[in-house]
Amino acid sequence: QEIVLAAISSKRSALKYAGEKFRADKVLMLDVVNSDGSALQYAGEELRGDREVVLAAVRNCAQALQHASQTLKSDREVVQAAISSDRSTQQYAFLPEQSQAELDAADRTGSALHYARNDLRSDREVVLAA
Repeated sequence: QEIVLAAISSKRSALKYAGEKFRADKVLMLDVVNSDGSALQYAGEELRGDREVVLAAVRNCAQALQHASQTLKSDREVVQAAISSDRSTQQYAFLPEQSQAELDAADRTGSALHYARNDLRSDREVVLAA
């Protein structure tokens, strides 16, 4: 166990060789993705669906969104965190078409909020993006 932890702390990609026990450890994975968000790809399946772990990963590396669970790829806050630093990550998102269009418009101009649905105008992420 100590050898594996030492390997992971010196080279995050060593996680791909670590057993599921390590890749499913939330505390360990939070530490790893906070310094290397791309390491989300090595996380256990359950952690790729954990909102806290995925948010930490995409805030560090927007491209980590591609390794998130389908559910979190449709979570507006997670998607917004990713696309706010790298618009190309939008390709991995599964937002409803209208929500995506409204987020895009809010990114371009704050006046777009005037035309957004009421629920989106009261959505913190959309307003902050505007």
